[in-house]
Amino acid sequence: MFHEPGFDPDNLSLKESGLSFATADRSHEPINSAVARVLSLLRQRLPLDVVCMCEFGTAERVFRGVESNGNSQSPSEGDNELLEDTWCPRVVDGRLPEYIADVRKFGRKADMPAGAFAVNG
Repeated sequence: MFHEPGFDPDNLSLKESGLSFATADRSHEPINSAVARVLSLLRQRLPLDVVCMCEFGTAERVFRGVESNGNSQSPSEGDNELLEDTWCPRVVDGRLPEYIADVRKFGRKADMPAGAFAVNG
């Protein structure tokens, strides 16, 4: 993962431009394209190899939106893995920070899961 010197993730802004909705059963096309644009912008701005939006089930994480640099190790939309094998619950419950500029700081700890795809520093 690379980090742009001087980048402040709190400096990102979002502007509301209309009313759309989505449910677990269906979504609205403007929402789908807006999510894809936001993921693309985040990947380019941070810059990252992959940015994703996931749905957490009881026991698994499902990739619902993926923007990647084309790396074959990147997950694809619809891929899933056991939630306990991911870093996500640790970020959500506060065991890990929301933004990790250098994953090497956490990646070698014994209590960190390997996950389905590599997280490299």
